[in-house]
Amino acid sequence: MKVLLTRPQYDSQKLAKDLQDYGIESHINPLLEIEQKHFQYDPERAQAFVITSLNGLRSFATQNQERSLPLFVVGQESMNLASSFHFKKIIPGNGTALSLLPLIQTTCSPAEKEIACITGDYIHTDLILPLTELGFSAKQIIAYNTIECTSLDLQTQNFLKDKTISVVTFFSPRSAQIFAKLVENYKDLCQFLYGVCLSPEISNIVSEIKWRKLYTAASPSRQEIIEILKDLKKENIL
Repeated sequence: MKVLLTRPQYDSQKLAKDLQDYGIESHINPLLEIEQKHFQYDPERAQAFVITSLNGLRSFATQNQERSLPLFVVGQESMNLASSFHFKKIIPGNGTALSLLPLIQTTCSPAEKEIACITGDYIHTDLILPLTELGFSAKQIIAYNTIECTSLDLQTQNFLKDKTISVVTFFSPRSAQIFAKLVENYKDLCQFLYGVCLSPEISNIVSEIKWRKLYTAASPSRQEIIEILKDLKKENIL
């Protein structure tokens, strides 16, 4: 039995490798394709950077050499990636973009330079407005574009039909929304599947699908998802 990984290719490959260490087999079908977008930004304009996705972090780090200003990221996985790019002052939230607001308030000053928010073309949680309401000058910089998958690949379809896939993971609201659209023709097969979601918000998006069981991580972290999958492995579901 396999777990279906729906994250973008690079992150799914890394997760598949880690799951392999626990004897968990994966099938990768990214629901989003990431295209890095060229941008120019003078870091002298900023007092801090806010990056709420791994894709934004990669794109920024490969196009801008600034490493000394405070960098706000959403959680441990982003913090680890930022460390690998040698950022010097990384401030993590508790897994959500909104959790960064009080951290920004205590670290930064509205009287100083702007807060630079590095994002993709699709924004799930907009921080520009709440930062502005707190008195900060905030600027959005689009560092990558996303392309939605329009259908499940043929192998995924076959794995669903023959029940080779037993578990599906969701790390973002958008991937959950895309999956919910794409499985319209496979609703009957979903009753044999276990869903594993990073947050209650994501679980809510796929809650109308008739799962065998739907799990939500105790905290929004990659490791919590892995722990759930390890438990499912022990129960011979994977």
